[in-house]
Amino acid sequence: MLDVSETADGTTKFRAMLTDFGMSKAIPKSGTLDLPVGTPMFMAPELLGKLSYNENVDIWALGVLVFNLLTSEYPWTAKNPSQLLRNIHRSKLNTSKLSVFEDGGEKVKAFITKALQIEPKKRATAEELLQDDWITSNIAKAATTKDQGYQIIHNFALASKLSTFQNNILTYLSNMRISEEEQNDLYETFRQIDKNSDGFIDASELKHLSSILGKMKQECDILKTLTVEGLLQSLDTNADGRLSLDEFMKAACNQSEIINSENLRVAYNLLDKNSDGKVNSTELFQVFESTSVKGISANKRQVVPKHWENMIKEIDQNNDGMVSYEEFEFYMKQAIEQTKESLVLDSHACSHVN
Repeated sequence: MLDVSETADGTTKFRAMLTDFGMSKAIPKSGTLDLPVGTPMFMAPELLGKLSYNENVDIWALGVLVFNLLTSEYPWTAKNPSQLLRNIHRSKLNTSKLSVFEDGGEKVKAFITKALQIEPKKRATAEELLQDDWITSNIAKAATTKDQGYQIIHNFALASKLSTFQNNILTYLSNMRISEEEQNDLYETFRQIDKNSDGFIDASELKHLSSILGKMKQECDILKTLTVEGLLQSLDTNADGRLSLDEFMKAACNQSEIINSENLRVAYNLLDKNSDGKVNSTELFQVFESTSVKGISANKRQVVPKHWENMIKEIDQNNDGMVSYEEFEFYMKQAIEQTKESLVLDSHACSHVN
């Protein structure tokens, strides 16, 4: 029986409980039993044949159960136990319906085949099945998903503290410069979070990250004031109450890796429209406000050049009214490093997000 409940923070909790031991039997010291008990569709051949049996019959029942859960069918069917036994001996196990699963279902097919061996001695033990690739790979995947949750929250928090200008540059780099592997990983994560498959992530769909954020709040003081809703609002650049794929990719990518000298040079060259080695407020205005540049979303509301003059002043270290590449690089890298350091206050306590 599966008990499903929701906690105050919106996290869904699952609790599995084993029930119905009415026909269970303890294996005696002799190691075998003779009286057949159980539900026929889950009975191993030796049970159906009224032979002596041991705990191996439970492995057979497990194989039938997994097959049934994944296909909604039984590996063999019959009108009565005798016919079922004949069908098991005459008909080879058909695993074709399992081909819809990852990698053609090869791992789960192998798992079920090991459990549904007609000869008890050839049947896998419980210990062997626990080490099977299908089990271990899914355990590893679950652990990876949790680690990804920590990393995404960390990256969200970092991106939420960057300036509008820095986030625009990050958007361009995340679209154009991250590896194909990371793009695919982030897209898959986005797809998993986007429960209703509408192409956007809203606050309700981020609820499953609440428990991870709660744990991180205990580990990193800087995160104590953060909420999933607050992160969503700070990352929602067009203020529509949800994250698009582009907004998610920009916020969830590993900023520390893509904010490097090579990528920043590419971004700077984009800003330096006249290629004179200096960027002024007019060029910023032209790139971010007046033209549509792939990877950088132009603001629909036209901002007066004064806004960009103030931005230049923020980056301009030598007060010449323009931004050199060195000033641009320093501004971008310093922001990432300072924010990263503030997020990771205790290297031991915050080991999940380093």
